[in-house]
Order: sequence, then C-alpha cells, then structure tokens
Amino acid sequence: MVAVELGLRAIITAGYRSTRVVVRSDNAGVVQALSKRSSKHIQQKSVLREILSVCEAYNIEIEPRWISTEENPADNPSRG
Repeated sequence: MVAVELGLRAIITAGYRSTRVVVRSDNAGVVQALSKRSSKHIQQKSVLREILSVCEAYNIEIEPRWISTEENPADNPSRG
C-alpha cells in the first residue's frame, strides 16, 4: 500500500491531475482495499485514507487490478 502512495505522489509531482491511474499489484489485500476504499488493517487503513485524500484533492481515480506474481515486473526488484 505504501508503494501505491509513493507512486501516486510521484505522478502528482510529475504534474498529473484529473486522470485515472491503473494500479497493478500481486497483493490481493491491497487490490481489495483500494477497490472497496476501506481496510480492516489499522496500518493499511491510515495509508489508504491518505491515498484517498490525495486522489480527491487532485481528482485522480485509482483503478486497482490484481496480477499474478509471475506477471509483476516489480516483484523481483522489490525483494532486493
């Protein structure tokens, strides 16, 4: 979820506004939380609230999509 927030902040810094962003993740919990716009997990909930607040402020719509780990090009680099 933090990666989504960082990516969102990067596109805002790049000047994007009033747009739709497709977020692909192999983390089903993140995809579900973004889709439902809520989470039962305390840590995830606070990050999600920040994401939703930023999206509202910049008129950005997030479209979450689940992908398999094998399809995720960010998986290996994120593991160090």
